[in-house]
Amino acid sequence: MNIQQILNTAEKWRSNNIEKATGVVVVYDNQVAGWMNELRDPSHWQPGCVAIDENRKIYLATGGDDQNGAKLWRPATKEESSKFKGKL
Repeated sequence: MNIQQILNTAEKWRSNNIEKATGVVVVYDNQVAGWMNELRDPSHWQPGCVAIDENRKIYLATGGDDQNGAKLWRPATKEESSKFKGKL
């Protein structure tokens, strides 16, 4: 999955959930995994989740493991954003 597909998935979800136009949409494995009004508590998400805010800013859930969740959300670099592939 590339970054454009991730952004399209998040934007399509937002258009179908107008009441959640702000905040972040979390995408994992080509599906919307959830929504939050603000980015918080990465331990509730698996590493590899991608969060997209209403301004199309991208954050990655990194560190940790599938059982205990991610350690942190960090902004994706431009290079990372252009190279998303596989299970995100």
